[in-house]
Amino acid sequence: MITQILLTFASIDVLRVARTTQIKIVVTLLNKGGMLRKAGNLWSNNSQRSRVSHKHPW
Repeated sequence: MITQILLTFASIDVLRVARTTQIKIVVTLLNKGGMLRKAGNLWSNNSQRSRVSHKHPW
């Protein structure tokens, strides 16, 4: 019983670590490619456009 609980916690920990490392790898790759900046610019442009459209819905 106790060992099962410990194993469950260990697997959760492993999954969490794997996910965070995956995110870090993706972020570093995006930074290297400069894609993060481009994506940020696109996102800000889209958000500005949507804000304008929300002011005049009709």
